[in-house]
Amino acid sequence: MLNHFSIMARFHIHSGYYLVILYSFRNLCGD
Repeated sequence: MLNHFSIMARFHIHSGYYLVILYSFRNLCGD
């Protein structure tokens, strides 16, 4: 259970990080 939570938390962190990069990149290109 704890291990599953750790995997899920890590996945959410990576997803959020990827979304932030994608959003920043779009802002740079679109301005």
